[in-house]
Amino acid sequence: MRRSAFTLVELLMVIAIIALLAAILMPAISGVFRTGVSVQCMANLHQIGLGLEQYRSQNKGYFPGGRPSGTSGALQESGNGLKIRPRYYVHLWPAMGPAFSEPSTTDQRQTLDNPAYLCPAVPWDDERNYPYGYNYQFLGNNRDNLAGSGTINYPVSMNDIKMPALTVAVADSMGTAADYPEDARQPYSAKSNDYDRYGNHGWTLDPPHLPGGNYVSANPDVAGHRSSVHGRHNGKANVLFVDGHCEALTPQELGYNVDEDGRVLHDGDNKLFSGDGTDRLPPTAGETGE
Repeated sequence: MRRSAFTLVELLMVIAIIALLAAILMPAISGVFRTGVSVQCMANLHQIGLGLEQYRSQNKGYFPGGRPSGTSGALQESGNGLKIRPRYYVHLWPAMGPAFSEPSTTDQRQTLDNPAYLCPAVPWDDERNYPYGYNYQFLGNNRDNLAGSGTINYPVSMNDIKMPALTVAVADSMGTAADYPEDARQPYSAKSNDYDRYGNHGWTLDPPHLPGGNYVSANPDVAGHRSSVHGRHNGKANVLFVDGHCEALTPQELGYNVDEDGRVLHDGDNKLFSGDGTDRLPPTAGETGE
């Protein structure tokens, strides 16, 4: 007579085989998923590159400023209304659509609604603690110059960039957590101001060589913490260059020096950030004593 059911031993053998196959396949499936996320991130950066190109074409070849100070140009168009002190990416709306469904004239820590502006590898959607950092120090630091009237380094024209294919525009950013050892960094938290958290002030991307000096603002606390790229895609950061092409590169390939404990040092090489292929420093805020 034919059996109509498994024995316990046979059932356990089947379960063991399934578990073994799952253990073998899971790394491959996980790798495919990570690759897909990286590809989507790269596609977003390509779109940001188109947004920057369109912005320049409509603004006499100039790059958008990183973020205006509170005393100049505080309210600017965002595609579907005025936005207070918009960061660089908000200006890309002609090519990407508005970043916010309801831009605020008072709230400076809004949550982004448009996924085209966000990296799918991380849940960072605060307009300040943002996943894609801008090489604003060389492409448009429009904060007030503390030494007198005017801005720190703005406007910057495409004509000022001598090597666009070798100049970083936007990249996966770690934020100010870069200034801390890897095991001392805290998880991302929306609306947080903690310097040791991933993504904090991530919209800014500091170049590798950034010695003492105020490059950011009048706040010495902010000026004392650097950001860097974030190797969130298998140890590499996705990078958009000024000419519009994208690459996945390690922090070291981009000129950053990383300590044994993971902290990003201040003595790297700016040749892929400066616009002219040299290790020059960006202009400082010009405060007294420099």
